[in-house]
Amino acid sequence: IQKLIDRLKPGENNGIYDVVLQNILELSKHQYGCRVIQTLLKQCNKEQVDRMLNEIYKEVKDLSEDQYGNYIIQYILTKKNFEVNDKIVEQILSNIVSFSKMKYSSNVIEKCFDFCTNNMKYSIIEKLCEENIIKDLLKNMYGNYVIQKAMNFANGPQKLKFLEITAKELNNLQFLPFGQNLITKLVLTFPEIRDLSKTNISSTHHLNSHTKTNNNLNLSNQNQLVNQAFNNNFNLNMAASNPNLISMNNLGNMNNL
Repeated sequence: IQKLIDRLKPGENNGIYDVVLQNILELSKHQYGCRVIQTLLKQCNKEQVDRMLNEIYKEVKDLSEDQYGNYIIQYILTKKNFEVNDKIVEQILSNIVSFSKMKYSSNVIEKCFDFCTNNMKYSIIEKLCEENIIKDLLKNMYGNYVIQKAMNFANGPQKLKFLEITAKELNNLQFLPFGQNLITKLVLTFPEIRDLSKTNISSTHHLNSHTKTNNNLNLSNQNQLVNQAFNNNFNLNMAASNPNLISMNNLGNMNNL
């Protein structure tokens, strides 16, 4: 069917188009049907595409969460029709937290950062830039990727807020199944976390001595986590450049990364 659509001129594909339009939700969520939808979106005339998009707009939430339907939404975003993309983002914003926690819809959000207007990127970041949301998503196996993407596109004050909250969460992240990998990636991608992790606890100087002692232990633990991430990265780079110089014993915990 895709080959046939490719060979037909716009206007000659009305029979296929009408059937697809009537069953667009079902086909969008099918392994092969979603490819037919993408081919039609590429080959149809503007009027036909607009009619398809109007039907897809009604199902953005459902399609974004689907293992095949999400590819339809991502494909549309990559076309960089900002008016169309803005309509999609408007619907995503109302489900931003739940979308971020799911495998397929989190990929859609990441795609929004790559292909939407700066205003829409700002709107997404504003929704995510709350302490409880950042902490929640950092602990989620899919949500943490959304937070990292947001940090890459955030402006000065927004990015600082992301970094400060993330630095405070390092101790909690280490206990997650993916925690060590995440901490390593965070401190290498955002070196500012290294300094913030050293200061966020020590700044609470007004606490009693017992609490200070516990905080110092937490601070030491955070510093150890951050330094370990940098050391592991150094060892990896050294091993890659000259593997004969470093034995496996000297690589320490590299196998845990």
